[in-house]
Amino acid sequence: VDTFKVKAIELGELFKIRIWHDNKGIAAAWYLEKVEIYNPVTDKMYLFNCQNWLSKNDGDGKIMRELPAIDPSQLKRVKFRPGVNNLKDQFLLESEAITTTYNVTVVTSDKRNAGTDANVFIQLFGDKSDSGRIPLETAKVKKDPFERGNKDIFEIKEADVGDLRKIKIGHDGRGAGSGWHLKEVIIDAPKLGKRWKFLCGRWLDKSEEDGKTEVELYPNDVAYEEYNPMVPFEISVYTSDKSGASTSANPYLVLYGTDIHTPKVDLCKNKAERSGKFKKGACDKFVLEMDDIGREITKIRIGHDNKGSDPSWHLDRVEIRRLKEGRKGSKIY
Repeated sequence: VDTFKVKAIELGELFKIRIWHDNKGIAAAWYLEKVEIYNPVTDKMYLFNCQNWLSKNDGDGKIMRELPAIDPSQLKRVKFRPGVNNLKDQFLLESEAITTTYNVTVVTSDKRNAGTDANVFIQLFGDKSDSGRIPLETAKVKKDPFERGNKDIFEIKEADVGDLRKIKIGHDGRGAGSGWHLKEVIIDAPKLGKRWKFLCGRWLDKSEEDGKTEVELYPNDVAYEEYNPMVPFEISVYTSDKSGASTSANPYLVLYGTDIHTPKVDLCKNKAERSGKFKKGACDKFVLEMDDIGREITKIRIGHDNKGSDPSWHLDRVEIRRLKEGRKGSKIY
């Protein structure tokens, strides 16, 4: 445990922190359990659970985490659910529910020398707050983002900044040929049921046009979309504790309500997130934003893509938890 004293102006009630490292040194990977912050002025303690890697080579490959505050009053009366023995799992769904997932698609123009190897960032501005600068480092699919003609998708978890008013996007200008021709940015917030498009179509380059390496973009009203907001579900998958039960395949899930069902959704979004999952005797937990199928789950369909060296899988059971209306407790299926 490392303790630090930080002098700062009074911030009021804390609702989240952002913590990261510079990824330098021969052993930069860091597994962070939690952060506790005590405010001596208000005599209040805040807990920010992490229990994740901040590493480009472990876990989901991210070296920055947004951690929502757990209500201190909840800690005094916490009673672990059956099978749960740590605060991260106890409040996994609740923590996700107070953050918003923004899927950011960055489209690099399909023209000569349009790509960049510089470090790209984005900042979201809404009618409630702004996100601060967020580095775009780990794309969902491509390992080498921002190349000519690429559509790179990044997942950002943030406190809800409200309806997006503008974004700022740019790069640090590092590396040879760092100039970048950005076509557009599309931001999708499934939990809000909203999708925005920000047109750019210009160079972000010290030696092109106005020489700026960052730009403010405003949403295109014509391309704005609204759809039915999605709902977070906590999925607990129990692989059987018997020989050969593990799988190398990629499992998926479909939820059924009384009248409708969700599309097929992969439990893991990428290879990094898939690593180490679905082993013999293990319980793997996920929070997925899926279509709202109504108040009751009537059945599920779970399967896998039969890929990998040993795809066979012996599944013990699946538990699904969703928050009740007003986030007053939860229900387990």
